[in-house]
Amino acid sequence: MKRSLLVLIGLSFPAVAEPRTDAYGDPLPEGALARFGTVRYRIGHIDVWALSPDGKTLAVEDDKDLSLWDVETGRVLRVATPDDPPSFCLCFSPDNKQLARLVNGQLYVLDAGTGSERYRRDMPSDGRAVAFVPGTNEVAVLSNDGGRVCIVDAADARRFTIRELNACVRIMSPTGRCFLGQSDVGWYGVDTKTTRVRCRFPDTQELDDPVLSADDRRVCFATPAGRLLVFDPRTGKKLADAVAPAGWGEEDGPTVRAVVSPDATFAYLSRSKRPTLRRDLKAEKWLEPLPAMPGGPLIPHPDGKRVLLLGDDGVLRRYDLAKLKETPPPHGFATGLVAVPSPDGRRVAVTTGELDSQLDLLDLTGRVVWSVALRGRQGAPHWSADGRHVACAGGREATVCDAVTGKVVHVLRSPDAGRQFTGLVAFVPGDRLVAALDNGEAVATFDLKAGGRGQLMRPDLKWVTDVSPDGRTLAFERGGPDVALFDAANGRLRVGWTFPPPERRGCGGDGFHSDSYWARFSPDGSYLLTWYDGLVILRHPVSGEPERVIKTGFESIDHVAFSPDGLWLAIATGEKVSLWDVPTGTSLVGWETDHRVFINHLAFAGPGRLVTSSDDLTALLWDLKPRKRLTRPVWEALAGDDAADAYRAVWALATDPSGPDQLRAKITPAKPVPAGQVRRWIADLGADRYVVREEAASVLQEFGRLIEPELRTARAKATSEEVRTRLDGLLAQIPPHRDEMEVVQARAIAAMELAGTDAAKKLLAEWAGGAPGARLTVDAKAALGRLGR
Repeated sequence: MKRSLLVLIGLSFPAVAEPRTDAYGDPLPEGALARFGTVRYRIGHIDVWALSPDGKTLAVEDDKDLSLWDVETGRVLRVATPDDPPSFCLCFSPDNKQLARLVNGQLYVLDAGTGSERYRRDMPSDGRAVAFVPGTNEVAVLSNDGGRVCIVDAADARRFTIRELNACVRIMSPTGRCFLGQSDVGWYGVDTKTTRVRCRFPDTQELDDPVLSADDRRVCFATPAGRLLVFDPRTGKKLADAVAPAGWGEEDGPTVRAVVSPDATFAYLSRSKRPTLRRDLKAEKWLEPLPAMPGGPLIPHPDGKRVLLLGDDGVLRRYDLAKLKETPPPHGFATGLVAVPSPDGRRVAVTTGELDSQLDLLDLTGRVVWSVALRGRQGAPHWSADGRHVACAGGREATVCDAVTGKVVHVLRSPDAGRQFTGLVAFVPGDRLVAALDNGEAVATFDLKAGGRGQLMRPDLKWVTDVSPDGRTLAFERGGPDVALFDAANGRLRVGWTFPPPERRGCGGDGFHSDSYWARFSPDGSYLLTWYDGLVILRHPVSGEPERVIKTGFESIDHVAFSPDGLWLAIATGEKVSLWDVPTGTSLVGWETDHRVFINHLAFAGPGRLVTSSDDLTALLWDLKPRKRLTRPVWEALAGDDAADAYRAVWALATDPSGPDQLRAKITPAKPVPAGQVRRWIADLGADRYVVREEAASVLQEFGRLIEPELRTARAKATSEEVRTRLDGLLAQIPPHRDEMEVVQARAIAAMELAGTDAAKKLLAEWAGGAPGARLTVDAKAALGRLGR
């Protein structure tokens, strides 16, 4: 379905002359540059399904959309988003032209070609099954309690009749003419004319729902141990009682599914990760099995040449019965996709897998550069700041790979044999890796220079959510609004607080939802971000005190991501993404991603692109360049209060060859304070006379961030308690976030990082050569690092 783009304040993606397509020729949503993976055969995690009688079209419905798929090509033919809850069942008409949906007490009949609604009918009660009756214009609806069948006249949907059943029915066949029920003594068949029990199926007391053949001639049951039972639903005669080969079935193993072919000549037993068994019902023998498959419903195709699998991994799979092999779909991902771009935005690391994981590295065209199989289920990939390494963790080990070659350079074991890697994984300065064990009940730090030697901390907290960029502070979420900051250097809890934003202090705990709360440090160390109830709270990263609140207007927030420089914030809500200006708290753009299910991760790919990944088994690369052009002087916009204009100015400078010269004329490298003077002022903090100490503190305070490195060095060496106290006071008065001029400078740096030209890098190098403590210097150095300089 074509989705509309939601524009919040006039920024949006560039219009294109022709729709972009991915590597397989499938269209990309507006604003997307590339798709990682493919939408072909990626049906997702579905709730209900139906295969057309001719086997050409598969209808699937999840909690949001109804999709019609071409079985041959794996393309989506049509997608509709019903304005009602998901249906309980779907059914095609015998001529393949209509599709019925049953939603609570309403019957919907759609045109299977266009997806448009033909008619709807309120039922006397909620329904549990629907079927088109062959050779008639009737649609049969089985009531939810199994006590009656409503027959709707398709020629006049206002006309219907109700047949009361004399037995409780649980299952109605696809023809609407065969009924099955269940009692304490087992399953039974119901006579369609008398509506009474006419036969019983022995040995079925504790078995799950059986499967009826398309012609109503066979009903199949499967036991957890791998026993196949086949009956005639009209007489109850047992037609087959076969036990799977030794070792195939287990009472407590994965679910066993039985299914019968449309012509009722073959039966299948399927079980996740096991070969799929085939039984010739006429010859009464097992045939050579199909290969092991993921879990999910198995559907014999009407052509008798293949079977389909609606995989629990979200992929529609096809198996050739002559070759006994899978017909592979186009290369893509399956099961648990999470995509994370490198710091420079030029590569994307992807993890997939349930029982065992795989780590793939892709370039921006979607080409796989290398792949590594990981033991056990490992979580999302994490990049080192320099982009040289990628790490994943899960179970008893964490794996660190060389990002260029894919070679595994470290396999790190949990220092506590009783705990597993779950939750946070992050590279921190000093070639160290920090990883949570049991979601933060313990935290391990590994020294990668020393061969991965691990040290263990036991904060006696839970749910560690992030580590500060300098690696010194761990943020813990303790359920609801309570959060703690833990000092990793000395192993002590430094800050604990209760966290409603300022305008909601005093509000009871019922106003917050702990499952929608997290904490994140900005990459530049300016803020500790927390969110819940659609509010984004920017806090002091050391004290935790709220400094600003951004009201997004969303009911909830699922994921957030800072741009590498901390200037912009991306927010994911369901399948939607929005971009925000952090210094002003202004929304810049919002759009529908066209992911078919919720976004499970998002991250900036460099300063001007974004990657979103979803459980629909795809990831998308987005271009964040604004469409509207700047209509005012570029410097005026860059230094102004209008966040949208400033954003446009950043991009205008990035694409203008004269951009570096324009910015060089406006922003010069920060001049350092003479080192000798700084040392004398710091020494005067310990002078005998109070007036001298006060004057020195006042002068040092004026220079603030410019001399921060010198103040920190002096604090580490100070022996006088008063000098330490004064230095602590001076350091505390230096705000971690940028002031107004530093924001303008950061925008200029972002423009040059976006440009990435030799001239832009030269200007960044000039700014990086300024006073070591100046924010301009620090930000320019960080940008050069991300550009690989």
